[in-house]
Amino acid sequence: MKDPVLSLYAPLPSLGKVLFPGRFEAFVQTIGKELARKGGKVSAHKGFFYVLSPGLKEAILLADNLFSSIQQFFKGSLTVAPPPFQVVLEIGKEAAALTRRLFSNVDRLRPGHLYLAPRAAQNYRKVKTADWEILTQLEPLEGTDLAELRLASSFKSEAIFGARDLPFLGRESECFYCGAFDHHPGDCPSKKLDLGQQALRALARIKPEHVGGRFEKAWFKKDLRDPAYLAFFDLRLPYQLRFLIQLCGSEAERWEGLNLRRSSPPKGPLFLALDALRVGGHEEARRLLDKLIEERPQDMRPFLVSAFIAIETLDIDRALVFLEEAMDRARLPLERSYLYLVKARCLDLKGQSSLADEALKAAFRIDKSCSEALYAEALALSRMGVYDEAEARIRALVGQSASFWMKAFLEPNFIGWQLTLEEILSRHLTVAQEEALAHLTRAEEVVAGLKKVFSPEDEEVKAKEESLEEIRKAIYEGGIAAVEEARKAAAHLALDGQGMIVRRQREVVEGVRELIRRYDELVIFWRDYPYKNKYASFGQALEEIKESLRELDILAKSDPQRHIKKVMAESQRLEQAIVALESQKGGLISYQTTMERFRYFLRLSILGELLVLIITLGLPSLFSYLYYLAPEIVPFRPRLFFDIQGKFFLWATVVVVIYSLVKTFSRET
Repeated sequence: MKDPVLSLYAPLPSLGKVLFPGRFEAFVQTIGKELARKGGKVSAHKGFFYVLSPGLKEAILLADNLFSSIQQFFKGSLTVAPPPFQVVLEIGKEAAALTRRLFSNVDRLRPGHLYLAPRAAQNYRKVKTADWEILTQLEPLEGTDLAELRLASSFKSEAIFGARDLPFLGRESECFYCGAFDHHPGDCPSKKLDLGQQALRALARIKPEHVGGRFEKAWFKKDLRDPAYLAFFDLRLPYQLRFLIQLCGSEAERWEGLNLRRSSPPKGPLFLALDALRVGGHEEARRLLDKLIEERPQDMRPFLVSAFIAIETLDIDRALVFLEEAMDRARLPLERSYLYLVKARCLDLKGQSSLADEALKAAFRIDKSCSEALYAEALALSRMGVYDEAEARIRALVGQSASFWMKAFLEPNFIGWQLTLEEILSRHLTVAQEEALAHLTRAEEVVAGLKKVFSPEDEEVKAKEESLEEIRKAIYEGGIAAVEEARKAAAHLALDGQGMIVRRQREVVEGVRELIRRYDELVIFWRDYPYKNKYASFGQALEEIKESLRELDILAKSDPQRHIKKVMAESQRLEQAIVALESQKGGLISYQTTMERFRYFLRLSILGELLVLIITLGLPSLFSYLYYLAPEIVPFRPRLFFDIQGKFFLWATVVVVIYSLVKTFSRET
């Protein structure tokens, strides 16, 4: 006997209201009618449909038939998007248990796919499915105890980015901060983030075809260090606390002057209140803000932050009151434009689309640099199904920056017209690639010219060839940001290559002048050198260089670009020759110095010895003279002078030699 199978068909309002604006209830009724027509016993409870089938095969065939018929019936809306309901099967009849299982895994079950609970999956593995009319494949669902049963009718996205349905998973109301449905605003991951990650631009460097896989993995891991996950929160950056902190601390008058880079956190009671709000300290934040309102009643910022507290507590009406109070005190265009933007977001969450649209128009009218207002208008128009006008807004925005391009590419609310959107974005990327390739071609021509002018082995030329390869790779394998950066790099490379020729020409001319200057110094040195005969080879080498240097100077001055390779080679040869002569010059100077010192030593020694000799020969006469004139000094007449003369001459000679040596080596030459 077969075990009965209970199937739960749970419409997903978050996605359904975007795909079927104003018609989602009719869509849900259609599902119920189709299930009743195909499945027999259907019960409805709180918007969910429960179908009891006699066996697993019947339940699976029912789901397959429903997927096929719904996609055919709503062909216009569901051509590019999955049917907005989740389906889970389980053995038994317990609806409450199956509902609990759905809610415990609601952020993992993708719409348009069929999931089996553990017992149903176990029974499926035991059944022979070869004789079934459909092909199936069972795969475990990572992070859960469920398994996905892939059917031919399971939704398969034709879009490049096929993960736009993921942010709609969940049963919470839409988060004001980020737009997801799997958490309360007070628990939004964006509250843990600060500015400066540049996640959208980082993701925009990746080839679009690779973004979907990375985003899907990052979404389920919830890793706040992964740019693919962080980029989602940057889609709604202006509505987040990290943006509000920067705004409240800024002195900019318009959006275009607002600095969104990471900076030191401001200080003061207002920012303490914002910090308290980030960690869920609503009471502390209110206490600080009430005090600020009392002290500075004309400051709009405490009222603005108070509105965010009300938003977190899901009191949108009270938030709108605070926003009006802030509006009365706002003076700068940036402040007023931002207040209208936040007001529009609040009105949109309340379902008041027309009032939200008026607020967005006011935000842009007050400050034309508020591109976020245009983007928010595109979102609102998409939610209302007015895709043509949404498309016009996006066309105006995607060319502003790579971040806006990626913002549109990731936007979940564009799922209803995502193929058209991706065609626009792809065309924009193609145009950017063509422009980058044009610059690359020019850069390649310049580098090819450099290889002809210089040597292919020139280090600077080789570095430019490597840069060309990196640019080429970025253009063909990168995303819009990589392509834009590659275009700028190619243009810079072409200009730098042209400048390299001019720079090298200047360096060559200056190098030749320097060689001539150094040669002239060597000529002057040789002209005054006293030992030419001993070092005649030095003079011969100078004569050999003279003619070559003259020809090189003429060549460098006439047309350096045409002869630059020859001039560089000849300059290098003459440089080596001059360096060799300069090295030899040191030896010549050393020899000259030695000879000059030797002559000086001889001169001093000879003069000293002559003086010593004169004194020595005059000693007898001196003593005799003193004997007669100053007997108190020489009381007797010396008889033996030879001994005294010899000793005096010997010691005086030693002193003369030492003195001559000291004076010789201490003398500057």
